[in-house]
Amino acid sequence: MKAVQRYFKEVVDAFVTVLIGMYVTGREFVDHKNRVVTQEYPKEPSPLPPRFRGMLFNDVNKCIACFLCAKECPVDCIELTGVGKGKARRPDTFTIDFNKCMWCNLCVEVCPVESLYMTHEFEVIFRNRRDLFVDFMKYQQAPPRPIAEEIVPEKQWVGPQARVETPPPDSEEA
Repeated sequence: MKAVQRYFKEVVDAFVTVLIGMYVTGREFVDHKNRVVTQEYPKEPSPLPPRFRGMLFNDVNKCIACFLCAKECPVDCIELTGVGKGKARRPDTFTIDFNKCMWCNLCVEVCPVESLYMTHEFEVIFRNRRDLFVDFMKYQQAPPRPIAEEIVPEKQWVGPQARVETPPPDSEEA
């Protein structure tokens, strides 16, 4: 007798579970017009997160050829030579081998003058491997820095030691 009761209880439970699933499916079917489900990528690019690491770029007009980025790079993809002494020191050559680069952002963090930065450019096509050796001395103008870079907390702290500084309230709003 208990086996028959258990059988009917399982049938009722299965029926209730199916009804709950169909309720969720029906609700999504009715409400689907209120939400955008698909984004047409080339026409409507999705916004990138503020700490997105796109292509690496060096603004050689700011660079002081301190060699910190080349020393910090774990895969030795940065080749740099400097000319001059003291405050007049500037890079003579600055190339990055994107065959090796792993976009770790370590070179950006150690740059004292912030000439190295990650752009939000990610749709980059190289037709052959020789194009992956980028000489930054050729560029006359740097691409724009990501807008959200000023908002990003200091040195990208993560976890319990994270500190996000809140801006002071404006006196005009009070």
